[in-house]
Amino acid sequence: MPNPVGTVYIPRKISLPGPFVVTVNQIRPMKMKEKHGEYHDAVWDIDTMTVDINKKLDQKRKWYVFAHEYAHVLNDWIHWLQNKEIAVA
Repeated sequence: MPNPVGTVYIPRKISLPGPFVVTVNQIRPMKMKEKHGEYHDAVWDIDTMTVDINKKLDQKRKWYVFAHEYAHVLNDWIHWLQNKEIAVA
């Protein structure tokens, strides 16, 4: 059934305060295996600030794994915040 308000795309970039500017890539399964050593639906890599998502997944599954990896991003960001002084504007 088509979405009545149009297609909602997974973001390509997530910006949170501080150094958390995360790139979101949709990559082929073989590329996922090359980059991460084995096949995954999605991976959060804090060292490169990237979330890689298997582009062959259906849209519903992509959103599920994106949300899961985004939770990891938020968790790492919260840990970063707890160890930094925050300037309040």
